[in-house]
Amino acid sequence: MEVEPGLVVYKSKIDPDYMVFVIYEDNPIYPAIVEEMSEMKTICVMDTSTNFMIIDGEAIGDLNPDHLLCIEAHEIAHAMLDQTELTEEDAEIESDLVGIFLLKTLGFNEASVILERRLYNQRGVEYSKLTLVETVGEKRMKKIIDKLAE
Repeated sequence: MEVEPGLVVYKSKIDPDYMVFVIYEDNPIYPAIVEEMSEMKTICVMDTSTNFMIIDGEAIGDLNPDHLLCIEAHEIAHAMLDQTELTEEDAEIESDLVGIFLLKTLGFNEASVILERRLYNQRGVEYSKLTLVETVGEKRMKKIIDKLAE
């Protein structure tokens, strides 16, 4: 739902505890947000203290809703995982793996295929439950599964 010019806000379909803000260039704060994102080399930032996710609407262009679900799942996976000890590369792989798991578990199959392709094309990793558990660990996966059961 557009709440003001250039800003669409909705609850995440992956986890309704997260609010998604898609911001476009006709919003007055767009330049400041995009400057921060470009410094971070990303099209999405998340504040885990508020569970607010901000996506650059201009950068996503004409991506379909499944692509947005991929972004949501990946970012929510970052928030669910304690990745303080990981390299950036390992954190990205973990977040893609858990994002795929979330999408598959919640029945977003088209989106899960998109994220699986991204993981393979960008990181050379094929998704499987074994790869997921070996990479993320059984204890951390149990926490994610318990969260989904709530």
